[in-house]
Amino acid sequence: MLLRSPDYIFYPAFLLIAVCLIGIPLGSTASQRSAYRADILETGITISPLRLDGIVTGQGVEATTIMLTGEPSAIRIMATHRLGDPNIVPSAGAFIPLFSHELQALRGRRFSVEFVFSPDGNEADQKAIQTGVFFPGMGQNGWEESSISPENPIIRRLAIPNMCQLDYVYLGVWPTNTGEAGSVDLTEMRIDLLDQIECNEDDQ
Repeated sequence: MLLRSPDYIFYPAFLLIAVCLIGIPLGSTASQRSAYRADILETGITISPLRLDGIVTGQGVEATTIMLTGEPSAIRIMATHRLGDPNIVPSAGAFIPLFSHELQALRGRRFSVEFVFSPDGNEADQKAIQTGVFFPGMGQNGWEESSISPENPIIRRLAIPNMCQLDYVYLGVWPTNTGEAGSVDLTEMRIDLLDQIECNEDDQ
């Protein structure tokens, strides 16, 4: 479902907010960035509850940190409005932006994303969730609805960029149903790097 704000205006604006709130490590040295990239190529990217504690929310979604023994254990995400509601300012839901060294590691590759949720609840319980993997060329039409249950609490998305240079990547969550009954507990996000894509000379 499409929201109402042009992608070229909306997502870069939210990146500026995310930089302020989360603190992308822009000051790392070239050797550190190279080491980060090598590690990501080997093991992927895991976004733990500690990092999820800095999740950014737009209008229509609220996020609360669930603490366990003094540390974040999950982020409870609740929709106050449905995705695409014309009565609210368009937002990206609850989302995490990737850091600059992570974007460098993803350059020129397809990748998969796993959204991992708490399996609490009855076995028959199912919840519908909108997830999005947003990057240049994939805007607000990138939302996709899936269902989770205690038996299957993971949503997997495949990202196929149409360009090598990724100026931003956002991982977004928006529960389909509003209120506590539709809320979900996000415990982790995982990214695995897949095969390389062909890069044009103009996309270096």
